[in-house]
Amino acid sequence: LGRVTVVPIANPIGFSQFVHGEMLGRFDFLSGGNFNRNFPDLAGRVLQHFTSASTDAPLTRASVAARYRATLKSTRAEGAAHELRSALLDLAADADIVVDCHCDGESLLHIYAQEEGGETARLLGGLLGCPVVLLSAAVHSGSFDDALSNFWKRIETGLPGFHCSRRFFAATVEFRGRNSVCDQTARGDAEALMAFLVRQGVVRG
Repeated sequence: LGRVTVVPIANPIGFSQFVHGEMLGRFDFLSGGNFNRNFPDLAGRVLQHFTSASTDAPLTRASVAARYRATLKSTRAEGAAHELRSALLDLAADADIVVDCHCDGESLLHIYAQEEGGETARLLGGLLGCPVVLLSAAVHSGSFDDALSNFWKRIETGLPGFHCSRRFFAATVEFRGRNSVCDQTARGDAEALMAFLVRQGVVRG
């Protein structure tokens, strides 16, 4: 019923970082920065465009997403890690729902989201059989999901004429640790994600 974009490997740079047979992948070898931090905050520049006297652009999700993409392209790239962040944000610019799927070395299955998306996060957690759902107040961690959540939150508050039928939702799901995943758990997780998309009206049940 909607469009679903799947990025099988969201961090190909980190995915290629093997040292003595061990995949590291969390930090950029050149800058030392965490791949899942330092996503840019572009809300101010997008808000300035729509509140300037020289624009009469309609305040729709599509027009704001188009301006977001244009602002991304005009931001100077500082290396491959920056280009990677820009590419991921470009893919998610007009999404209503973003689920950032992770798998750590060792971890309990858990979900992280902002408080505004708490009801949706608890629904996703229930379908996954997730024992922990972490909800945060306004956070500027620079992570992928926070950067997107904070952007649309600022757009809603900063542009009184903006209205969208669906409130944006983003969450990070930590799918346990690598040694805790097998075909059976992966199949159950996949079925839960499909059930979540059905409940959100994106996929026909």
